[in-house]
Amino acid sequence: MATFKQYEKKDGTKAWQFQAYLGIDPINGKPIKTTRRNFKTKKEAQLALSRLQVNFENGEYGKNKNYTFETVYQMWLEQHQNTVKPTTAENIEKRFKNQILPLLGDLKIEAINTYICQKAVNEWFKKVVAYQQIKSYASQVFNYAINNGIIKSNPMQRVIMPKKNGLQQKKVDFYSKEELQQFFDCIKKENNLKMLAFFRIAAFAGLRRGELSALTWSDIDFEKKRITVDKNLVLVRNEFTIQSPKTRSSNRTISLDETTLAILKKWRLKQRESLFYLGRKNSLNLIFTNSTGKTGVDFLYLTYGSNSLKYLSDKYGIRKIKLHDLRKTHASLLFEAGAEIKDVQERLGHSDIQTTYAVYIGVSKDREEKIANQFAKYVNF
Repeated sequence: MATFKQYEKKDGTKAWQFQAYLGIDPINGKPIKTTRRNFKTKKEAQLALSRLQVNFENGEYGKNKNYTFETVYQMWLEQHQNTVKPTTAENIEKRFKNQILPLLGDLKIEAINTYICQKAVNEWFKKVVAYQQIKSYASQVFNYAINNGIIKSNPMQRVIMPKKNGLQQKKVDFYSKEELQQFFDCIKKENNLKMLAFFRIAAFAGLRRGELSALTWSDIDFEKKRITVDKNLVLVRNEFTIQSPKTRSSNRTISLDETTLAILKKWRLKQRESLFYLGRKNSLNLIFTNSTGKTGVDFLYLTYGSNSLKYLSDKYGIRKIKLHDLRKTHASLLFEAGAEIKDVQERLGHSDIQTTYAVYIGVSKDREEKIANQFAKYVNF
């Protein structure tokens, strides 16, 4: 659809112009409308439009359009978010908003070279632990631009990746056997069965935060002494949702000890009594609940574990660790008890054995220091 019109120029001479709709931009999905002027004759304007239409049909139109990095990122995200979980998509958006777009967003993507990318990567390296992941996300946007004919090469692929030396590696933090016992002694003083059951599973089964909050009573097999982990509670745009576990290996069934099972039985009875007293129903059969909602029982806040740890640390003066560190504590004490790396990996649901190995190395270093002290004490000179 096009309109042709003759108009008068400033110098008094006449020329032709046209306005035309070419179609939908295959990259951003927006309609393409164009206006061209300064043709001597109507026939010349018609020929120019015909060339534009041919270029558009052949995919040549707009190849050199000056898209900013942020514009291409929005196009990429629209497609990419359909291939990942909502929580992953939300985390990716945060990475771009906080780290990538402040450095690259306003730049024309065609003008971004390896030097600019190297400066960005160096900046992420200084400030962010997951700098390699951030670089990977940015690189995916450049690859998307290549696939859609916006640029010819990916400048991020030629970046030299900085590396942290051994002293910069993140320290693996967990409780020792004695500290864990002290931790549970403090919990018992609280006379809080919910808190005791929550941290007992965290420390004695090594579950993640979302896995703990998603647990239902049907996940516990009291006869076979097992717990099945097959779901994960996540918060996506301020709404709770149940998803499949983090990775395929996170979907697992593991054994539970007698004491943990006994605590869970006591908590189940106490929970039923409390909900009956409040006039609430546990329709989702959740093990851990937040019963302060106006309409019924809600999912347990994902901050319950960290808030409780802070409370216990402040009240009793025990060393403060993160909830995830209890998972590492479980792994470290398994190693001290003689468990094999592969067995620990499967119990914790690690997809990468290097994650398990990092805890093993931390335990090995502690053992090595103890051995040295034991030797010196034995020889006694």
